[in-house]
Amino acid sequence: MSRFEEEVLRLLRDENKRLVRIEKLLSPEFSARITLKGSHMDIGNIAAGSTGTFAATLLANGTPYVPPAGSTFVPQWTWSCSDTTVTISPSADTTSAVFSVPANDTGTSLTAGVSIVAPDGSTQTASLTVTLTPGQTSVTFTASLAQTA
Repeated sequence: MSRFEEEVLRLLRDENKRLVRIEKLLSPEFSARITLKGSHMDIGNIAAGSTGTFAATLLANGTPYVPPAGSTFVPQWTWSCSDTTVTISPSADTTSAVFSVPANDTGTSLTAGVSIVAPDGSTQTASLTVTLTPGQTSVTFTASLAQTA
């Protein structure tokens, strides 16, 4: 192989690498992320008898996806929970949901799940496992009377 042919092949390989990078930018790889929202103290933990709010984010190549101007894509998230006693209340735009854990729930954890069909038609899913702590136990008060003298 001549030196000229070697140089042409090297230039073609370099050009191919550039085209692959451009193609990747034009065809994003989608993924989903779910997070538990709340104060610093309660992230990753929900007490029985209370709620946890989760938020979903569609990612394109690892960064939050923002539809381009004129796009008809409207995110529609589908929420799920491993604990069937938990009630899920999605927000109007479905990007977040409140998970209500019953007071008598005796589980030790739950896994929140979310899925979406991305603009490229792929289904993206995410899940997050959080700890459940016992709810406040009810207290029964009574009065006692005793003669002391």
